[in-house]
Amino acid sequence: MQYALPPVLLKSAVNSTLLTLLVATLLAIPVGAQAPTETFVDRVDVPLVNVEVWVSSSGGKPVAGLSENNFLVLEDGKQVDIAYFSEVTAASTFSRQVSREQENNAQTFGELSRPAPAATTHLVLFFDDAGTEAASRTQLVQDLRSFVSDGQVPAERILLLSFGETLQVESSFGSTKEQLQNALDAIAKGATRGTLEAGSKRLALRSLQQQWDEAQQLAGGRGDPCDLFLRRGRAAVEAWAKTRKQHLLRTLDALESTATLVSGIPGLKTVVYASDGMETSPGADLAGYMDSVCPARPDLLNLRDFLGELTDPIQSLSRHANANRVTFYTFQATGLRPSPVGSAESNSLDVRSFGRIQTEGRENAREGLVLLADETGGRAFLNRSDFGEQLEEIAEEMRSYYSIAFTPSHGGDGGDHRIEVRVLGGDMRVRYRGSYHDKTAAERLGEQLQSVLFLGDAENPLQVRLGAGDLSPLDKGRFNLPLFVIVPTNQVTFLPIDGSQSGRLLAQVGLRDSRNLSVIAPSRPYPVTAPADGETTFTFRIDLEVAPGPQILGVAVRDEHSLETSLVTTTINVPDPSVPESKKPSRRKKRGSGL
Repeated sequence: MQYALPPVLLKSAVNSTLLTLLVATLLAIPVGAQAPTETFVDRVDVPLVNVEVWVSSSGGKPVAGLSENNFLVLEDGKQVDIAYFSEVTAASTFSRQVSREQENNAQTFGELSRPAPAATTHLVLFFDDAGTEAASRTQLVQDLRSFVSDGQVPAERILLLSFGETLQVESSFGSTKEQLQNALDAIAKGATRGTLEAGSKRLALRSLQQQWDEAQQLAGGRGDPCDLFLRRGRAAVEAWAKTRKQHLLRTLDALESTATLVSGIPGLKTVVYASDGMETSPGADLAGYMDSVCPARPDLLNLRDFLGELTDPIQSLSRHANANRVTFYTFQATGLRPSPVGSAESNSLDVRSFGRIQTEGRENAREGLVLLADETGGRAFLNRSDFGEQLEEIAEEMRSYYSIAFTPSHGGDGGDHRIEVRVLGGDMRVRYRGSYHDKTAAERLGEQLQSVLFLGDAENPLQVRLGAGDLSPLDKGRFNLPLFVIVPTNQVTFLPIDGSQSGRLLAQVGLRDSRNLSVIAPSRPYPVTAPADGETTFTFRIDLEVAPGPQILGVAVRDEHSLETSLVTTTINVPDPSVPESKKPSRRKKRGSGL
């Protein structure tokens, strides 16, 4: 389902006056607006750190009825006080009252201070088309159709994404069950690049086998064929590993974008990521084949180093997800099917080499899936022929967990921090997110802006309006657009600072076309002095470099004293002077919107 805003067309003359942009007020989702305090001091923006904790017995059954006294929370190895605690169930209630002082001085990563009840949980289904073969996808889609039909998670709380060349919204939050089912059907029928990825690996392995055969023939039993084989084979493995690594990095970027898109939504966000695998060391199984043919050769030591580790990028994604209360459940979509290299095309391998490459390939493909799930408090599902039962378990875990929050002493320092949760009073297993990135106010504002540009949820408590000046041409067919952000002065909080009444606004601007997002104006503060008699608005100008074509423009404005944030969006259409009016394409809706 494509998200669209009412268009505002620019006049075709480049220097004509641009009409005031239409501000689209969309379905509001709370983003942490707080009433200003009555004391004359700056507000302290100290975000709470929320941690969802799942506790089970040694036999794997969920444990209910624990109290705050059963939990010990440590940040970077030091115990922290629990600010809020609740056991979230389908009919969740908060077990502790929130003090007025805490409400006024803390907010949860852009949310209201209290831990969100289970009703605010959302589910994201992420199909990695570039990393999943068609045979893998068929069973998973079938299981998801049954899951959606059962309604264990309301369809309007499910976002369906796919990733091939770009990240695509196949079905947005707010969709009906029928729309979601249709989107799943479209995914099942669509092409998948994962089949090509698997085929390229089979070709790489076949090439290594041929190079080994040739090296043996050239040696003729008189020399060591390993010298020639390792020299030729190394180049082939490095080339394949480099390509695979770049694909995986693009996938991690898409998953990070997903965590950003849902950052403005309150409560727990669950992402089900389906792929045939996520290697932490791409090409390690191919290098293992070379090692099995020519064992204990120092020539391979640098090769394994070259392959590179993706552990750090995966952990970086995990910290970003944790900061946005996103939990990953990873599905290895191949299930019990043989590894892509375990086909008849590879039957020329000797038994020892075949067994090793099968084992190393399967283990390597799982490592990233397990790491991502573990670091975000989720679970990795492997060796499954179907996923219906696991989807039911995920739905249950979205409704039942312990919600804990603490206030860090370093709020908004922009650093990465470890979390440890211990359960006292018995032999119990515990799952939770193991780290988080403590976002600065500017980072949170930027993520809220990206979220509204893609998902369309916005609110405007500061009553921000947008206007624009004349377009002027720049180089390479681009234009300068003066954007005016207008804020009513009676919506700005003024505090006595340095002998005068002062306000402070933080603003950021972003543009999104059909494929890409561009934050074209970094967030920056705008000081506001007390208005003179007759002044009713404060206006500041931001010059934007824009390209021709239809785009969604988004502006985020945050009052640094009241902590209220306005998110406003509109659609603009910048004319292309080189295209005659008669040849300009008409706007038509398409299935899925590109990210």
